[in-house]
Amino acid sequence: MKNKIYLVLIVAMAFVSSCKELAGISGLITNCEFSLASIDSYKVAGFNPAGKDNITDFSFLDAAKLTTALFEKDLPISMVVNVKVDNKGADVFLNKLDWIALLDEKEILEGRVSEAINIPSKGSSLVPLRVKLNLFEVLKGESGKVVLETALSLINGEMPSTDSKLSFKIKPTYNIAGSEWQYPDYIVINP
Repeated sequence: MKNKIYLVLIVAMAFVSSCKELAGISGLITNCEFSLASIDSYKVAGFNPAGKDNITDFSFLDAAKLTTALFEKDLPISMVVNVKVDNKGADVFLNKLDWIALLDEKEILEGRVSEAINIPSKGSSLVPLRVKLNLFEVLKGESGKVVLETALSLINGEMPSTDSKLSFKIKPTYNIAGSEWQYPDYIVINP
């Protein structure tokens, strides 16, 4: 009879412990908020397109490089997207962050940040997403003019422009008590 009582006590303790752990996980989900902080180092074909609306705004040499890229259908763009994580609870360790970039709600690129990031209690941290792609591959079938206009209108200062509809989906994985816990769904981040 004593063995049955001990067994019931052990099962009850394990259940309470599991409930506490689940409550901790749900607390992480509700305590961390993700937003788009900024976009840095935006480059089109290797140079900064800030303040340029069409090919005539570029120097002769840069316009020649762009023209070559357009003829070769190889217009690389790159940027660092800084995702801000605000933590309203206890310290959180983000083990990895899966992400998907979307242009006009169409998935264009996937990636993963694998470095562990500490988000302090009642603080915030930035998680950099490094985005590199060939815009011609994303906009298959579009003319060079449309591809260039998209590249030049994609970013306005440090944020996506309202014309481009660039957004991101993220799925964080947390380290809780030495175990990895992945958020069940993607979180959409719009500018």
